[in-house]
Amino acid sequence: MASGSLFHCGIRSLIAAFLLFPKALSAGIGLTLSMNSISDGNAFRNYENIPDLVCEPEWRLYFSMQPQRHSIHLYYEGSAVRFRDYDDRRYQTHAFGAGHAWTFSEMPAVLAWNFRTGLRRNQPLYAYYDYRYMEGNVDIRLDPDSWWASGAGFYMVGRRYDILSSFDFNEWRLQLRQNFYLPTRTSLIGRFILGREKFMNPAPQADEIESIVAEPSESRPTGGGKGYQKGRNKSQQAGRAAVLFAVAADSLNDSAVDVGIPGREVLQWTASLRAAQALGERTGLAFEGRYRKPLSGEGRTLRYQDSGYEDEDFLFDDPYSYQSREGTIELSRLLPWSVQFKTGFDYADKKYLYAAGLPEGYDGQEQSRRDDRRLFWVVLTKQIFVGKWVRMMRLNLYAARIVNKSNDAYFDYKANVFSLGWGLSL
Repeated sequence: MASGSLFHCGIRSLIAAFLLFPKALSAGIGLTLSMNSISDGNAFRNYENIPDLVCEPEWRLYFSMQPQRHSIHLYYEGSAVRFRDYDDRRYQTHAFGAGHAWTFSEMPAVLAWNFRTGLRRNQPLYAYYDYRYMEGNVDIRLDPDSWWASGAGFYMVGRRYDILSSFDFNEWRLQLRQNFYLPTRTSLIGRFILGREKFMNPAPQADEIESIVAEPSESRPTGGGKGYQKGRNKSQQAGRAAVLFAVAADSLNDSAVDVGIPGREVLQWTASLRAAQALGERTGLAFEGRYRKPLSGEGRTLRYQDSGYEDEDFLFDDPYSYQSREGTIELSRLLPWSVQFKTGFDYADKKYLYAAGLPEGYDGQEQSRRDDRRLFWVVLTKQIFVGKWVRMMRLNLYAARIVNKSNDAYFDYKANVFSLGWGLSL
């Protein structure tokens, strides 16, 4: 992508932001605007390697106040994702939220709750991605200012798809965590999460077929290549070009949707440990390891449909549908002129609970899908404190290399990503 295209996309969004949004009204009310212009070498994260230029403006209007021992906030936030070459893929998200934190006077503890509701809206061709959701959590932190700080939280979310009702779900997660802050300027954070996902509607029965059909569009990738077999029935072979959702219960493994076993509930636990160490006044190093283990059931995943520019989402990559070992290493450094430099490497070894797609002519034993994902990234950030009307300006530059190796040819891909971004706090 030409750097001029990135620049012009950012300039247009900056002008629009000042025209569409008012200044912050008074103390306690604020507005943040941000924009990322992204040159993505594989915008839809699959073997077709389709590049595009993506513009992602975001905005947030909030109100906050802090009476004695309390912190209260309300907010509205939204985003609009637009693709230069695949305009049918653009979508918007909108959300309203509220939260409250209460610091106890009798004991060193903080009790907080948060609530959020929102929706996603796509263009008509991709309206089957549309959903609404509500989520909330309650969290308690014990001795938050001590060298060892404990905490626990309970989180719930409900998501409802406007069209894909077979994927409607409720989820809850119980989290326990323990923090240690050592005199050596070392911090350790351990977490354990037990999660449960419950689908609200059963998988289609043997005598049911659900289908939503759309005509192919020039702005929609239709696939092919690498000798990839899209399926053994007509619905799946048409899946990438015309059939957006098709399920026949007597041939679930052949459809564009993998719905797992007939049960509706999935149980999973996740454990993680993060260690961070200060290396002088300007440098820090952090490591994190995470292990995810399903206990019972299987998630439901919409397979062989483009992800809508989201690497991880319940619809396309349900975290309850795989077991994984994940790791992250991150190096940060404060450079001259207060420029923040960060670089890191993320690794994930995922073993899915469903079978990999079979290459054409393959007659061997069916195998579970297995992905080995590696992400190398670098980000530079500069914050500038301006004055009365614009309290802070942020500039950032991001570059990443993604390599996803998979025994399912559809998900075997590479991607180079470059992003220029800015943000304003008014």
